[in-house]
Amino acid sequence: MRARGSIAIAAVLVPALVWAAHGQDETLARLPADARAWLQDEVAYIITDREREVFLALETSDERKAFINAFWRKRDPIPATPENELKDEHYRRLEHADQKFREIASRPGRKTDRGRMYVILGEPRNIERFDNNNQVFTTELWFYDGDTSKGLPPFFYLLFFKPQDVGQFRLYSPVLDTPGALLRGNAGAETGRAVDVLYRVSPELARASLTFDATAPVNRRDTSAALLGTEVMLARIEQSPKRAVRTDYVDGWLRYGKRVSADYSFNFVPSRSTFAVLLGPGGSQFLQYAVEIDFENFPVETDEAETRYYTTVDVSLEIRDREGVLVLADDKESFVELSRSQMEAGSGSSFSYQDGLPLVPGDFNVSVILRNRVLHQYTVAERDVKVGATPPALSDIVLGFQIEENPPTGNTGGLKTFEAAGLRVHPATDGLFAIGDTAHVFFQVASAGADDRLKIALLDAQTVIREHELPAAEYAFRPVDQRVDLSEMAGGTYEVRVQLVGGVASSERVLVEKTTSLTLSPRTAVPRPAFTARRSFDSDEPGMLAMTLGDQLWSLGRFDEARLKLEEAVAFDNPKLPMADWKLAGAYVRSREPERALALLLPLDPDFGDQYEVVLGLGLAYYLKGELASASRFLERAAEIRPAGTSLLNALGDIYMRLGRSGDARRVLERSLSLDPAQEAIRKQVASLPKSE
Repeated sequence: MRARGSIAIAAVLVPALVWAAHGQDETLARLPADARAWLQDEVAYIITDREREVFLALETSDERKAFINAFWRKRDPIPATPENELKDEHYRRLEHADQKFREIASRPGRKTDRGRMYVILGEPRNIERFDNNNQVFTTELWFYDGDTSKGLPPFFYLLFFKPQDVGQFRLYSPVLDTPGALLRGNAGAETGRAVDVLYRVSPELARASLTFDATAPVNRRDTSAALLGTEVMLARIEQSPKRAVRTDYVDGWLRYGKRVSADYSFNFVPSRSTFAVLLGPGGSQFLQYAVEIDFENFPVETDEAETRYYTTVDVSLEIRDREGVLVLADDKESFVELSRSQMEAGSGSSFSYQDGLPLVPGDFNVSVILRNRVLHQYTVAERDVKVGATPPALSDIVLGFQIEENPPTGNTGGLKTFEAAGLRVHPATDGLFAIGDTAHVFFQVASAGADDRLKIALLDAQTVIREHELPAAEYAFRPVDQRVDLSEMAGGTYEVRVQLVGGVASSERVLVEKTTSLTLSPRTAVPRPAFTARRSFDSDEPGMLAMTLGDQLWSLGRFDEARLKLEEAVAFDNPKLPMADWKLAGAYVRSREPERALALLLPLDPDFGDQYEVVLGLGLAYYLKGELASASRFLERAAEIRPAGTSLLNALGDIYMRLGRSGDARRVLERSLSLDPAQEAIRKQVASLPKSE
């Protein structure tokens, strides 16, 4: 009889070993037959719960196809080769299991207990069979060398038997079955006596009837530890194909998959990032960021001689305010070329993309998507950032692993990313360091009194473990680079705190405080970039800074502030920035100042007659002036350059009505209604028009 305690242990520890349990999920019924077959027949033993959950939630065949491709790519042990060795071996095992272990016609071999274990573990080192034995039922004892990294003993057994020599082979359980279950005519035998009988048949068989761990000691009088250890081991075997499988790619799809094309959607790779608001020229504040991808997740192509390695990275930056209003959307591409020596040195290293731009005051969410065209992999870095109405006394803190003085750069003009006053900081993304590293605490001081002081501290919880004090006035024109020794420390998360302090020691007060996190890895080294693609904002180009800030203010609906910035940009009279003129002209059209808009736009027409903003601006300016023929000419040109929206169509409709062209008016206004049927005023206009001219 089975003890109730044993059944309770099994209920807690033994996973759902019967494959058919997977088919009980009602959501399977929604899947097409091919997708259901893949999930149930092909990967049931190796797919993680998280992957299965996401696969069941997919709605289109394209999504499922992309998922399956990514599923196998994540398991490819040697991504550099065209073959996927693990996938090939898995399907070989499935085929072998179907051929070798099929016992009844209605059930393929892979769905039997022996077939399942073969698919999970592969070929046993040895199989001992007990057929036609007078004392034991038909039994097979499999011997395996265990993978200790997966929590398995170095040597273990699996035992399969046919109860009463009837039906199919079943995986023996030392918890749910007793040794007597293996014996003919002795099913109820006491454990010790049954083991003695089994020992005479085979010592290994007797041992396996108590525990599958070939290295564990066995006490016949107290088998509870052995029984429990076997059930834990079986659970680990079931989970072994799923261990060390990173499922962040499916979480990446859930969060970001709709923001990239289908061929990228399930190819998310992890990354580290740093975002910081630093101080720029003229009291401006610059957002600077670095996104870092380990080389193992950064595939490249090579030429036939394998001397050049290259890829193209597409970078999409999106900034929205807290209400979700789009402030800025920018797309760039970066061609990355590495030498053979860089590739050879890249093992354990990373690729870093760095860029920066000025940002107007406000609270924003910043999102950066990097898409690698090789294998269509992508990563996303996001952060909430705050830009104050006036420059703060202290900039954000950047934790760096290296500082360069007067670094060479291929970038020309303007504010260099993560660089100030001849010092370039190399960010330690995510604030990650190894024990023994030196952390560079890099920041700027915008304003400080003659007697103010800087206190730079490394804290463990509330305990200060490193502290430095500096005179703040010395850093009015250069950034602070304070080195912090990280040796003789334990791994964990710490806080770096910078305070601007005023007053004397007895009555000092904290004027400003900035903090950031520092993570200390127990490893001896952490990945650092072997290659950096760095972009910089050209703030030296006359008018560029003012125009960029004006653009952002306009997107936020702060039109008066935007107009002032755009006027500042145009005042530089820079022929390299014609877009400043047409942007300001748009502001003048909005404020119903058509003459000022035309003064800016008419000189642009000869060279920029196919630029939508120029042509639209001219049409709207003439419309405001009442010069309808000129207005219609330019607005019609604008509609040819870009699909017309309701505003342009409604303006054209009004012009046609006033020119007596009711047929044209009806045509464009009905088109406007097709874009937005809720325009009741336009619907009434259409109804008032004659049916034909």
